[in-house]
Amino acid sequence: MRSLLLFVCLILSQWLFAQDYYLFVGTYTSGKSKGIYVYRFNSQTGETQWVSNTDSSNNPAFLAVSPNGKFLYAINEAGSPQSGRVSAYVFDAANGNLRLINQQPSGGFGPCFVTIDKTGKWVLTGNYMSGSLAALPVNKDGSLAPYTQMIQQEGSSVNKSRQEGPHVHSTFITPDQHYVLTPNLGTDKVMIYAFHKKDQQPLKPAAQPLSLIHISEPTRLLSISYAVFCL
Repeated sequence: MRSLLLFVCLILSQWLFAQDYYLFVGTYTSGKSKGIYVYRFNSQTGETQWVSNTDSSNNPAFLAVSPNGKFLYAINEAGSPQSGRVSAYVFDAANGNLRLINQQPSGGFGPCFVTIDKTGKWVLTGNYMSGSLAALPVNKDGSLAPYTQMIQQEGSSVNKSRQEGPHVHSTFITPDQHYVLTPNLGTDKVMIYAFHKKDQQPLKPAAQPLSLIHISEPTRLLSISYAVFCL
């Protein structure tokens, strides 16, 4: 009886600590890449096994998975004005396949970042080339509605060769889901917006944007930058 119990415990421990996960990889498609690749990932060994891939996604350079794991969102990074897109996929965990649901404009061009809030009702995009961000409602079937809010940031900074204008680099939602932080490479600022998920236009300027706070000690600036990029 003890031997049987020990055997069962060993099997359970292996099942608990060696579970496979799905791994999603976004790529540029200017070469031979087909877009988004799905792998099985063994967290114990680090081994990956190809499962499936898309064949019609244009430069899905950044991905976000919905909180329930049923949907995946990808920005389609295109550099021409108003050509940026964000795509919604439904994910079948039984066979590891992605199916495109729909696409919507990302609210600018050169999108580089996409995220989704914990309720699964809002997708936020950051557009690097145009320096804008947008908020898109998520429908019950996981599809994306057109963006209800687009914010165009302004400004530049000292390096005129790459900071000639605003370049929104990401749209981080804080862990408490109350704020959205947008680092901007073109302006050397981090803009903060209050996030009101029940409003049709959920982003409002925070009471005191980080870009307006006077920071006198370099160590404080370093700490804040570290916190932003570790969210």
